[in-house]
Amino acid sequence: MHRGRASITSTAPTNIVDARFDADCSIFATSTPHGFAVYKTNPLKLLRRRNLTGTISKILPLHSTNLIFLVGGGRNPQYPPNKVILWDEAVGRVVGEIEFSEQVRGLACRRGTLVVALKRRVVHFEVSPQGIVKTREWDTCDNERGLVALATAEGSTLLIMPGPPGPNAGHVRLVHLKPCPPKPPPSPPPNTLPSKEPTSTANFAPPRDPVSIIKAHTTRLSCLAVTRSGRYLATTSSRGTLLRVWDTLNGQMVREFRRGADQAFIYGIAFRPDEAEICVWSDKGTIHIFKIHDSEGAGNRVSAFSSLSAYLPKYVGSEWSYAEFRLPSSSKHIALSAASAGTVIQPPDPDAAEEEKATVGWIQVPLPPSQ
Repeated sequence: MHRGRASITSTAPTNIVDARFDADCSIFATSTPHGFAVYKTNPLKLLRRRNLTGTISKILPLHSTNLIFLVGGGRNPQYPPNKVILWDEAVGRVVGEIEFSEQVRGLACRRGTLVVALKRRVVHFEVSPQGIVKTREWDTCDNERGLVALATAEGSTLLIMPGPPGPNAGHVRLVHLKPCPPKPPPSPPPNTLPSKEPTSTANFAPPRDPVSIIKAHTTRLSCLAVTRSGRYLATTSSRGTLLRVWDTLNGQMVREFRRGADQAFIYGIAFRPDEAEICVWSDKGTIHIFKIHDSEGAGNRVSAFSSLSAYLPKYVGSEWSYAEFRLPSSSKHIALSAASAGTVIQPPDPDAAEEEKATVGWIQVPLPPSQ
């Protein structure tokens, strides 16, 4: 999903401020300076659109339900940026809110759980029909990007976040919560959003003596992700050259992949639902896909000199992506004004994203029958 792509049109474009998939990528939600919308992923279909008078800077759908978490932002925020708003699309209004003393920087959710990342704290809430209740919180090192992630499969327990305060900004803290509850019995009203159980290794159980800290990098973390089961987590650092996959059972590194040779700003990481592959995307405009487990077909690329890696720099022995996609690039938007004879260059919208980004999710698409 390409966000904020510019174009030349007879009308002003819609700037997508934020876009998030739900836990199993069956739906995704987008926010704009004037409201939000919810779409079915496959086949692509608009399910809901809500026009508002202000900007939503963060949006997160709750596990294919009618509940959506919203955070205001931009020049004209719909809600204060220090509040998390719980919107129920079934009734078309706000049904709850959580206020903090500082800006909300990140969100993660699963059934019955909301986690909010602040600059130096991560706060856990239980969400139920009776309301939203704060249960726990943890201090973290500086977390400007609001990094936090939850395992979402039924029975999963893992929550990950940056490590505790201190000089070790490249560490990851692992916390085990109550098991994620199963989805409720199917009794959807006629106009609800689609529901689909995630495909993942849901039988994975946390160890008796779980690992609590993983020393992932020597520089500051730039991105975190966890599989739906909670078995594996992935990290990148501020250098943006390496992607590391970790086993949460023992805290050991499973694989190390090289995105590229030059520094990059990592936007996101996504595991395939069956945990066999992983992708990463950055400000270089590329999406790199790696195989975590060896299987049939093309494998990750390696240098022709990899057999000599013991005698050469570590770079030579790196694994590179087996597939790569480049996002379409574009120049600044120019809107053609029908009201005047000349071309009018529109000023940049302060509510638009600062730069072009993408949001990536894995979906299962049935292949057409072979001829």
